Amino acid sequence: MNRPYVQRKWIVLGLTLSLAALMAGCSTTRSSLSGSPANLSDLEGKWSWEQGLKPPAPGVIWHGEFVLEKDGTSYTGTLDDVSEGTYNDTIEDVTLSGDQIAFTRDGTYGVQQWKGTLAQADGVLKIIDGTWTKEGGLTGTWSAEKMK
Repeated sequence: MNRPYVQRKWIVLGLTLSLAALMAGCSTTRSSLSGSPANLSDLEGKWSWEQGLKPPAPGVIWHGEFVLEKDGTSYTGTLDDVSEGTYNDTIEDVTLSGDQIAFTRDGTYGVQQWKGTLAQADGVLKIIDGTWTKEGGLTGTWSAEKMK
């Protein structure tokens, strides 16, 4: 057999096995995000967030922080968008159903509905698989992590 052919065959096999191992690791990442369902009281505090468009647009990512506070029997908050330079957008209508969270962002550039899944990883509360919609049909994805 031709030696370069055998070498290429081993390289392709090695790359295939490496990719398979990587994909197996990625597929278990979500299952490692577990924990008991969060309470609304767990939501209170400062969060960091990141937001993008759907479908993704290269280089279009917004980020910032938001704070959720208990206001009587409900929660409200404010959101700072460092990327677009807007601060103190209002967070209203915070709801929690099982591991699903939703709220309304009323800000400088309009109203957005944010929804996501609460999960815990390494003792940190996160919001994953988030989606947002804005008046006029603009949509995207988002995620957040509670800051300590």
